[in-house]
Amino acid sequence: MEQSKDLITTTDGPATPETKFKQKKSWKNRVKKRYIILALLVLVGALGAKSLLGTKQAADIPVKMGNVTTRDIEETLLVEGPVSGSETAEVTSVLNNKILQINVKEGDYVTKGQVLAVLDSTDIQNEISLAQQKLELSKLTTDETVRQQQTNYDNAVSTMNDAKRVLDQNKSLLEAGAISEDEFILAKQTYEKAVIAVNGFDAVNGKVVPTESQKKSISLDRNTIALKQKDIEKTLIKSPINGTVTRVNARLGRYAADTENKAAMFVIEDLVNLNVKVRVGEQQIGKIKLGQQVIISSNILGKKTLSGVVESIAPSGEDKDATGTKKVIPLTIKITEKSDVLIPGVTAKSKIIIASKKGTKAVPSEAVHADLEGNNHYVYKVSEDNTIKKVPVQINLQDVFYTEILSDDLKEGDKVVLSSGEEVLQEGSKVREDQQSTDVSSQETKEGETIAE
Repeated sequence: MEQSKDLITTTDGPATPETKFKQKKSWKNRVKKRYIILALLVLVGALGAKSLLGTKQAADIPVKMGNVTTRDIEETLLVEGPVSGSETAEVTSVLNNKILQINVKEGDYVTKGQVLAVLDSTDIQNEISLAQQKLELSKLTTDETVRQQQTNYDNAVSTMNDAKRVLDQNKSLLEAGAISEDEFILAKQTYEKAVIAVNGFDAVNGKVVPTESQKKSISLDRNTIALKQKDIEKTLIKSPINGTVTRVNARLGRYAADTENKAAMFVIEDLVNLNVKVRVGEQQIGKIKLGQQVIISSNILGKKTLSGVVESIAPSGEDKDATGTKKVIPLTIKITEKSDVLIPGVTAKSKIIIASKKGTKAVPSEAVHADLEGNNHYVYKVSEDNTIKKVPVQINLQDVFYTEILSDDLKEGDKVVLSSGEEVLQEGSKVREDQQSTDVSSQETKEGETIAE
């Protein structure tokens, strides 16, 4: 029996070698079929489980979620630019004379009209002296001419009067027949010539006056002197404003135009009233209004901030850079809060407060979608059964992370979809919260702002 212990069945008769072989082969085939069937069952089960799992995953789209909240929203625009005095004067000279005296140094406070420097006026004084001599000569010449003309005028008037008496006498004699017609005509012609001679003089009420050319010559000489005297005044370089001397580029002994780097002789700035010069992109300029409040910060101030207002908006735009592809509009922000630390020339950040609202309904900005035209906005609200509903909303103020919404279909605490990866959401889609997503609240900063382009 030891030889047949591997057989499943035995025969009544003695087992031949052939019978033993067939019996052993049949048993192996049956075992093989059982293993194949078992493997197929395992495979089918695995595929079925995978299919069921895949169906569940397809139904539950992983998304990031946020909540409808009631919060304060402040819409701002962040810009930066250099600090400058509210009034700046670059003092130059129209005269390129030698500098004889410099009366101020950088840091000095000066008042309007104060003399900053004195230029050499020697040449101008000499020109004035020559012009005055010329004027005196013109006046003497004119006076002498007028005196001579007065004598000639008086003689001409006397000659005219004599001719008039002769003419009157000859008229009577002609009427009496005592003289001929020719004699009367000759007397008349003599009188007429005398009248013409008198009228040839520039006289008023019997007094000869200078001619127009003589008066013009004297006037020109006087104007020359006046202009040269103004040039004397120009040798006194004065401050046009009240302020602090921030640059002295003039050097004693040099000529007025020979300054450091060909810059202005002096720069005077009003350091009491400071401004920030900034530029705003054309996409944001429509939100900027005169008088809007501004919060100013700078590295030089540390953690301190200063208050300001939008003081002016340029009436036209300019190129942002050399490419000319973008336009910007210059603004002036007036710093209304005094500071002993802030100085012109440093860079300051200005946060313009466009609008703010307290206790308004808002959602994370990532939850707000728009149609193709960008006119209609909506959010996906997550229902209790995790299906989503497309809810139309009106949007208003926005900060970096949140957008104010107007909708009666959303209340505080409602969940909304923030994002869904590559999946396309539809009305009625079932979603599940992606636990690996980052809560938007963790990304919040103390103050959110839009950075101007």
